[in-house]
This record gives sequence, structure tokens and C-alpha cells, in this order.
Amino acid sequence: MAVIALMLALFLLLQVVSLKRQVNELRDELHQRNNWIDDTTSASAPLNPTAPGGFADGYGDELSPELEDRLRELVRQGKKIVAIKELRMTRNLSLAEAKRIVDRLEQR
Repeated sequence: MAVIALMLALFLLLQVVSLKRQVNELRDELHQRNNWIDDTTSASAPLNPTAPGGFADGYGDELSPELEDRLRELVRQGKKIVAIKELRMTRNLSLAEAKRIVDRLEQR
């Protein structure tokens, strides 16, 4: 009986350690996103200054040329809301983040 209790305790400890690691990863990701949002609201720099004409979603990944072209076409057609929705769904962004990116696409 003691062996089973010890094994169960060890199993639960491993689960706690795993969950703690996941929480820390999520906290780091949230911190990075919050820093990016703070940076974009305080600066009017391009989204990805290292890629002229390119746009990044703020998390290190550039928009694919196909997605950027699609979003530009939707904006050109006056379907800005559709462009924002598509960007949100494709990149899993908040409404504010997607709108900010589409607004910058529209300005160029």
C-alpha cells in the first residue's frame, strides 16, 4: 500500500512540475505580447523595419506574401473589416492587434 501511495505522490509531483513549466512558458509569451503592444502603441515605426514593405504580426513572424497581398486586396476593395477578421483568424490575434496591422497596410 505504501508503494502505491509513493508512486502516486511521485506521479502527482511530476504533473505539478510539468504544469509549472507550462505556466511559466505562457507567462513569458504573455509578457512578450504585452511588451510588443506597448512598443507599437508608443511608436509609429513600421511593424518590421528589417523587411522594407513587409509586415510582421509582432511575434517574430512576418506575414506571408500571400496573406499580405490578400489583406491589401480586401482593403483596396473597401472590405477592411473582412481583412481584420481574416488576419485575426489566420494569426490568432486580438481585434486591436489585427486592426493595427490592417491600418498600417492601408496607409502604405
